[in-house]
Amino acid sequence: MMILRPGGVYLLGNPGLVSRIRGAWARRNSKAVVPGSSSYNVDDLVLVRGLIESGRVKPVIDRRYPLEHIADAHRYVDTGEKAGNVVITIP
Repeated sequence: MMILRPGGVYLLGNPGLVSRIRGAWARRNSKAVVPGSSSYNVDDLVLVRGLIESGRVKPVIDRRYPLEHIADAHRYVDTGEKAGNVVITIP
């Protein structure tokens, strides 16, 4: 399920097959979709950090797993049922 407020933009940061399908669905439903590829630099990461800290961008976190349970995290992601990001916590 994709929830996007009116005027929102769906950014495909690293578009795999599922994301491309969701993007195609979003375009058919009058949503703005921006395809892209993952090539990050320090300036980009600083910008994203600032957007998050200011509250302009709110990441959705579905679940958190400690590093020692990373295999469980991958299994969960592979189910296709996640509703946000899966975070691996490192002590």
